Amino acid sequence: MSTEAIERRVQASFAQTFRALERRLIALLDELHEQDGLLVSDQFNLARLDKTIRLLRVDLSAAGYDSAIQDQLAGIEEIKDAILAESGKLNLPEEFGAESESMLSMLAQGAEEELLTVADAAAGAVAQALRRAAVGGLKLTDLILSIAATLDIYEGQAKTLVTTTLHSLHSSVRVKHFTDAGVEWFLYAGPDDDVTREWCSHFVGTRVTPAILEEHASEWGREGKTPLRPVTSWRGGWNCRHELIPLLGKGGYREGPGK
Repeated sequence: MSTEAIERRVQASFAQTFRALERRLIALLDELHEQDGLLVSDQFNLARLDKTIRLLRVDLSAAGYDSAIQDQLAGIEEIKDAILAESGKLNLPEEFGAESESMLSMLAQGAEEELLTVADAAAGAVAQALRRAAVGGLKLTDLILSIAATLDIYEGQAKTLVTTTLHSLHSSVRVKHFTDAGVEWFLYAGPDDDVTREWCSHFVGTRVTPAILEEHASEWGREGKTPLRPVTSWRGGWNCRHELIPLLGKGGYREGPGK
């Protein structure tokens, strides 16, 4: 399965989670007492809001958030298997070295922690909206719309983390594994069209080494763009469509940069 297919699957898991939580919250809030179309601060409403706030993180897990994280971790294992299968086809080692394994483990752990941070932030933001409702005088429809908008924001954050994690992890661990296996050259593969970044256009279709890419990392419009992100992870930048394919020898390609 391709990284893009894994990405779509995991993103769908998070989308389903946030929609499930939204439905759960709407069902709970729909029972709140109103007077003249506005929420009131009676004992029932205050108790319902307090309980909903206290259980937000639990409800998010029950809606599938933790399962979606596990789905991403499973996707990372699929990426590992794909790299090793590619390695086997080149008659190279079909298991990771200690450093590649450690890199993969560290990146996977970091991805899980970042997604847990999003979950806590989402629960906190919804709790803030519910506390505002506790004073009364708010339309239930406005409260529901506010919560839906908040959940949309954090769903987007979770999906962005999925994209950045899977693609950067695939590229960085892939390059690390093949470099450790003795591969010197990589084909900078992908489209060269009207939307190709200038930086990428200098490398598309050429053979490169990680050192060559890093040497030119601040040229051709790439200056100042998240300097802590290595080129082997991000190539031309966010959502780059290009990949580094390991070559046995020089593969008949000219050395990059080529323009």
